[in-house]
Amino acid sequence: MRPAFSDALLLETFTIARRLMGKDFASKLRSQILSRAEIMPAAEIAPHVSQFSSLVPEEDIAHAALAAAAGAKYVISNNKEFLRSLKGKLGFKCVTPKSFIKLRGEMFGVDQGRISSFREKERLEDRE
Repeated sequence: MRPAFSDALLLETFTIARRLMGKDFASKLRSQILSRAEIMPAAEIAPHVSQFSSLVPEEDIAHAALAAAAGAKYVISNNKEFLRSLKGKLGFKCVTPKSFIKLRGEMFGVDQGRISSFREKERLEDRE
């Protein structure tokens, strides 16, 4: 399984990581993504855009088109509206990051207790 990113999704991921975790973390994450992920050219994504214009929210069309262009098995997002709009379409399994880790956790050696601890820490930080 190899993740797929577009230039726009890579920039979005980097920007969020930098805001939440700092410049050093974001740079390391970007390096990891570039070494492991497939970066899909815009020209390969563009032909898939029209099939999603009536299915998903406008701001998510590019992400859905990326998934189609990459032949993705999973679409992973915290945007529940986006996931609901894609559910059952084109063979994607639509899951949240937490659900994906639960589904595939053994493959990555992830301890489920650590996931719960991380989510609780996020909730506490959001309240501050």
